[in-house]
Amino acid sequence: EEETEMPLLETNEPSVVLSELSSEDSDSDSAAEMGGRTMEGKPSVSNSVIGALEVVRKPGIATFLSLFVTLTIFPAWMTKLKSVSMCESDTRIHNDLFVPMLLVLQNGCDLLGRLCGRWIKQDKIANLPSKLVRAAVARCFLLGLFLFCEAKGSAPHALVVHRDWYPVLLVIILGFSNGLIVSLSFMHVGSVSKTPSMKQTTSTLMLLALSLGLITGSVVAFPYSRLGLGHW
Repeated sequence: EEETEMPLLETNEPSVVLSELSSEDSDSDSAAEMGGRTMEGKPSVSNSVIGALEVVRKPGIATFLSLFVTLTIFPAWMTKLKSVSMCESDTRIHNDLFVPMLLVLQNGCDLLGRLCGRWIKQDKIANLPSKLVRAAVARCFLLGLFLFCEAKGSAPHALVVHRDWYPVLLVIILGFSNGLIVSLSFMHVGSVSKTPSMKQTTSTLMLLALSLGLITGSVVAFPYSRLGLGHW
């Protein structure tokens, strides 16, 4: 009986060793696979960032330029404008209500531009990001046109357009174009970003462009106002 039992023990020991070796091999294979995933994951992250920058580049530039121009003019310079009929007309719209009217008109047109952006079918517009950049660059001409408005405390020799419709028209263009360009830029980036990680990255970059435009425009507004008053 002892002789018959000993071979059984001897045959079981190699099977145990083989099972342990196979388990170790499977663990090493799984660890190697996990290491390969992490090594392969690093290029994918960098590629996603590069892809997000490519998506945001033109809409981000359009957003920055649009908000830079708007914040340079509104509200610092706009609050210094006055009606050419000030103290000559009995209506309050030409006196103390002229500036509040411009501020309300600016915000109302900006809201209208943002609402109109929802109705525009972006897939019908070819090369939309480039067109947004061109529109934002064209808005830079408003910086020069607003200097020809009648302003309080401006130099006597200042060259101005003596018509009240002139600043009103410029404010309408400034507000509507700002709302439309910013709205279309954010909507385009959101439609192009497919994955959640891409949307998170692109939204962060767009908010950065928005913040830079607001800050830069607010800083430039001070020397711009002094230039408009002829006190440079």
